[in-house]
Amino acid sequence: MIRETARAFGRVAGPKMQENTSVRVHEVRSGCWGGAESVWTTERALEMKAAR
Repeated sequence: MIRETARAFGRVAGPKMQENTSVRVHEVRSGCWGGAESVWTTERALEMKAAR
């Protein structure tokens, strides 16, 4: 996940920025994160994972 995040940033910002990119992963409380213009909970993430 960390490597792919740095690579994605590098594709946008350029290879020099990728080489100097720091990626940190923080645990976030359920309901305090989201995507696709909606709030996500742990339950929703687990449902999405199970649906794969």
